[in-house]
Amino acid sequence: MRPGPLPKMGWDWTNRPRRGVCGYPGCENQHYAKGYCRSHYNINRLNGSPTPKAEIVRTCSVPGCRERTTPLTGHCTFHRRRKRIGISLKRPVGVRGKLNNRWNGGTSEYPNHYEMKKNRKIVLENANYICHFCGGKADRIHHKDLSKDNHSKDNLLPSCAKCNQRHRAKTKTSKFIRKYGATIKEIGEIMGRSKESIWALHKTGKLPKVLIESLL
Repeated sequence: MRPGPLPKMGWDWTNRPRRGVCGYPGCENQHYAKGYCRSHYNINRLNGSPTPKAEIVRTCSVPGCRERTTPLTGHCTFHRRRKRIGISLKRPVGVRGKLNNRWNGGTSEYPNHYEMKKNRKIVLENANYICHFCGGKADRIHHKDLSKDNHSKDNLLPSCAKCNQRHRAKTKTSKFIRKYGATIKEIGEIMGRSKESIWALHKTGKLPKVLIESLL
């Protein structure tokens, strides 16, 4: 005959008496100390409140801002970023002109920028936002005469970003053009020296003096 199961030895933990539940609203864990379970007791010991900081919802401390934030920072995401990059928290949102953080002195790469933006929208809508060159989705315009001041609708073509970059006017630029006004090849032809010699003079800082002497 097969023996039955052996009786449990020691304390029956399944039917142990409970000392009560946690006093935190909605928590059914067993009481640990000072009216809370182990988890909320440790939170209360560290933060002075049994409510986790992640659950505390407050509004931004900047007057007029109703965005949510946490007590760790006191600011919403928008004003926390402003504080990090050094912009005044009192500055209104959506300002224009000199108060805008992207203000560049009132200058633009394109003269009469407003006219270009207005005609750009008209040209794109008339073309149903289809690129003139590849037939893809267009979100930019291309100047036929490669100018920056002729913004007439007849001079604008709808273009995607790739085609706009491919067909735009090619401007030659390098650090030698920016610093000396000519390429390293043109400077070598003026001075009658090789590119390696011009580069060596540039690295040692002697090129401006030697270039001026050769032009005199």
